[in-house]
Amino acid sequence: MIKRLLFSFLSIFYISLSAQEDCVSAITVCGNSNINYTPSGVGNEYETLGGCLSSGEHHSVWYKFTIATSGTLTFNLTPTGPVDYDWAIYGPNTSCGNLGFPIRCNASGTLASTGMNMTNTNTSSAGGNTTPYCKYMDVVAGETYYLYIDNWSTTVYTFNLTWGGTATFVSPFSGSGIATNPFIAPGVAGPNPNSPRVISMCDSSVPFNFTTLSPGIINGNANFTISYFNDANDAATGSNPITSPISIIPGSVYYYNINYNSPSNPGSSLNACKQTGSFIFEASNLTASITASSMTLCPGGNVTLTSASTTGNTWSTGSTNPSIVITAPGTYTLVTTNGNCTSPPASVTITAASDPNVQITGSLVLCDTSTQLIATSTGTGNLYTWSNGATGNTISVAAPGTYTVNVTTPANCTYQKSVTVTQGVVPAVQNANLSICSDTPTATFNLTSAQNNISTTAGNL
Repeated sequence: MIKRLLFSFLSIFYISLSAQEDCVSAITVCGNSNINYTPSGVGNEYETLGGCLSSGEHHSVWYKFTIATSGTLTFNLTPTGPVDYDWAIYGPNTSCGNLGFPIRCNASGTLASTGMNMTNTNTSSAGGNTTPYCKYMDVVAGETYYLYIDNWSTTVYTFNLTWGGTATFVSPFSGSGIATNPFIAPGVAGPNPNSPRVISMCDSSVPFNFTTLSPGIINGNANFTISYFNDANDAATGSNPITSPISIIPGSVYYYNINYNSPSNPGSSLNACKQTGSFIFEASNLTASITASSMTLCPGGNVTLTSASTTGNTWSTGSTNPSIVITAPGTYTLVTTNGNCTSPPASVTITAASDPNVQITGSLVLCDTSTQLIATSTGTGNLYTWSNGATGNTISVAAPGTYTVNVTTPANCTYQKSVTVTQGVVPAVQNANLSICSDTPTATFNLTSAQNNISTTAGNL
């Protein structure tokens, strides 16, 4: 297949400046570019076409192309509606005043696609129910041909024509050494490969200056200029260019031509070559949006802030990443841009978590029974988990050791408190008989002196 050029648009083709219905003003096709056109009328002359096209002109257009690389040549012409397109090719190296007999001619009445392919062997198809395709052509570098296309039906529909085969056409745009840099289409790709490019428009009420797109499209290539148009036919003929800022209509298709002008050879046929692309404006309501992993910053922790956009981000921290990790409380802002529009700032405030003041109460000395430890904290909805696996704010402790409670707040922050429980000494006691001689009805006993008889555990009172 023939190599496609730099852009793939809804309408990609190369054109000359003047009206296209007559052979003498044929549109110059360069670089095997795709063609999108809606013919109207027969031009200034009702031309004799010869061959299978004996019925004459109806709604016609002429194209002229010169071969740069020898090889095979095919094309496929598809109407956008149920109409009959006829066509003929003249050449090589003929003139409009002496076209001669067409070397390929097709007047099939098929209301669908037509053209040349690598499988058909016929070089002509007469009118009526005949084959809509003809045999391919073998072409040689330097040869020039004319292609005539006619919408035979009363109703006119746009046609799309794509070239095929191994031959190439002359072009100043690709592989010629004239354009040293790739041309860059404006905007971003549309939903389909052949859709117009999409340019975001921040405020469609402000007249748009189309020339602001030109430097980016030309991309530093010398001797190229850009013209802008409201419709495909104006782009094809170079008529009615947009020369001043206008109020654009979102969703409407606009067109541009890349024009080559040879500084050393004003009469060069390459000056008739134009590369055309299409684009639409899309109203942009660009907004920034932040998602926070938490609205509360825990002690020693962090919070991740994430933009809804993967590109075009600028955070108040200076980061341009889609996400940032913050370790300090405060207000963080974000703006996003798509290259044309910048959103209003979005902000989020991250607060420091409040310390719930965890405390543990209860006896920290074990005797001969268990002791209870009770954890308390400020706030509601706190969850308690102890180091021994218990949950809830109260545990019963039967063994000495260090006990820790983790308190998790509704903000998912965790705080700790620990206490150490020790084992107390349980005294050994026994019954003791105390006696004293007294000569009065009452007596005084010194129990301290009898302590060793009551308990053998030192230090007990």
